[in-house]
Amino acid sequence: MSEEEKVNCGIFQQKERKTREITRSLNETRDPKVKGNRAQLLINELTPLLKCLEYDQGSSVCEICRNIINLRKKTAELVIKASKIA
Repeated sequence: MSEEEKVNCGIFQQKERKTREITRSLNETRDPKVKGNRAQLLINELTPLLKCLEYDQGSSVCEICRNIINLRKKTAELVIKASKIA
């Protein structure tokens, strides 16, 4: 089962295609500066999901979404830190 199938949320689905596109382009480049820039783009795309007005703490769908987004954001932050060291 893919992440898209697990997170049955229209708001998540709207952002998912774009975040996957940015992630794919981030993974394809070897240039640290470009990686850092693309990681920042990813964070910019994810941030509105972390501020979702429809977030319901009691909803398993919302919790799964929030966990996925937080993991992606933390990964992007690490890529940015690594790009500054390189």
